[in-house]
Amino acid sequence: MSEVRFRAALATATGEDALVLRTQLARSLGLQRRFYECGAELDAVQAAADADDDAATPLVRTYLALERGRQLRSS
Repeated sequence: MSEVRFRAALATATGEDALVLRTQLARSLGLQRRFYECGAELDAVQAAADADDDAATPLVRTYLALERGRQLRSS
């Protein structure tokens, strides 16, 4: 159910909020053992953060690193 809620919230989120939500979407995918999709979502967040310095906030970088670690540990 979390995946559905995160996807719904993403429909209206922008900037930092959207990227943080996407990391949490990735977490929900990882918890479902959908590691390829989880990694793809994290890769997309990384690309967005790399392309836009304003989006690459410390909060986004922290969530990204945390969820990447969880993905690698769980898979």
